[in-house]
Amino acid sequence: MTLRQALSVARDRLMEVGIPADEAAIDAEFFARTILGWDRARILTEAAQVAPAALEPKFSQWVARRETREPSAYIIGIREFYGLEFEVTPAVLIPRHETEIIVEAALPLLVRKLDARVADVGTGCGNLAVTLAHEARPCTVVATDVSGEALAVARRNAARHGVFNRIQFAQTRYLDDVEGPFDLIAANPPYVREIDRAGLYPTLLLSLFLVYSFVPLVYLVLSATKTNGDLFTTFGFAFGTEFNLWQNLSDLFSRDNGIFLRWMFNSVLYSTVAGLGAAIFATAAGYAFAKFKFVGRNLLFALVLGAVMIPQTALVVPIFLLLALSGLSDNPLGVILPSMISPIGVYLMRVYIEQGVDDELLDAARIDGAGEFAIFRTIVLRLVAPGMVTVALLSFVGTWNNYFLPLIVLRSQEYQPITVGLATWYQLAQQGGGGGQVLFSIVITGALVGIIPVIVVFLLLQRFWQGGLTAGAIK
Repeated sequence: MTLRQALSVARDRLMEVGIPADEAAIDAEFFARTILGWDRARILTEAAQVAPAALEPKFSQWVARRETREPSAYIIGIREFYGLEFEVTPAVLIPRHETEIIVEAALPLLVRKLDARVADVGTGCGNLAVTLAHEARPCTVVATDVSGEALAVARRNAARHGVFNRIQFAQTRYLDDVEGPFDLIAANPPYVREIDRAGLYPTLLLSLFLVYSFVPLVYLVLSATKTNGDLFTTFGFAFGTEFNLWQNLSDLFSRDNGIFLRWMFNSVLYSTVAGLGAAIFATAAGYAFAKFKFVGRNLLFALVLGAVMIPQTALVVPIFLLLALSGLSDNPLGVILPSMISPIGVYLMRVYIEQGVDDELLDAARIDGAGEFAIFRTIVLRLVAPGMVTVALLSFVGTWNNYFLPLIVLRSQEYQPITVGLATWYQLAQQGGGGGQVLFSIVITGALVGIIPVIVVFLLLQRFWQGGLTAGAIK
């Protein structure tokens, strides 16, 4: 294999992992030049010759390390800065070429004073300190860094360039415990490029939402491990004096003859049936709005969108009156049936079906003699499964968290879901009731157990959230 072929193979390997072509070619050539000790002119003139034996195995090893996106300066261990070579290791940041601007700005100031004192804060590998001491003789430099490993590298670089005796190294933060004054203080801390800075704001915003979402969960988990006394005498985001989770769970499931298990079953039943029903009805309605033209379609869909704007609590009293007239008061169906109606689900499924189900596919099924119900059952439902899962999850969580509707509709304790049952215990705890037993720790533990089914449902259904299901269906 010729040297040109070896460089080409290395470049292709680096490009396969996403390294730009120009950068990959530069890295491959730089590795070869460093290993062979040749300049670029010799590399170019002897590219057609057989690759020297001295090139391997180090060349392949370095290319393999670069494939993992390890910086080439760390691989070689050397970085050029202001015409000087500096040792670099993962313990220090790699010197940037634009930092040479600081050197060029500092040198005219230092040459005016022969005994100038310079401080280099956060020296890293010592590129600023060593370069200033090397170029502005006989100034003295104090180089500080919080990292002992970085200072060790900086000392070796100072010795490499013969300025070790004119640089004082101090492991400290900024200039703490360092005697002044100084004629010049230099520093070049890490910075974020403007092109990368724009992407930080969405990340920061999402991080704030993440913290906002997880802080209550962390508080809930920690509080469920505490006794009643520790709940009010210890810091909310710390464990109590004793780990009481197992006792709290025992008290939770034995309280009132184990009624919590009944509440849990009720919540699972109501949420599951409501979620499945909402997904089916919303899909059928969305399919009708998306693929059929009928009189009043736009008006009806506008009414559906208007229903999205109405707060659910405003509908509870009318719904209760309708249920009472229908004989469904204090009946599980009084919670399940209203929860199956999901205006936002109808909207989502209409949009999903418009974009995910091609009219040509439906027309082909009709030409083959399939009826509308058969098309809906065998084609549409399979294509829109991810959208149905989304609607089902939204309805499941909404029904699981619903408090006001079951509070109004259900009177019997054995029909109540977790939300109403725990609220009843919490009221007893506030009033000091419940046979004199304090219920706060049981309510907290019940809330923790109550979120487990929701997490399980999300984990079980997440595999259905995928796109591109219709890709290639139409030619």
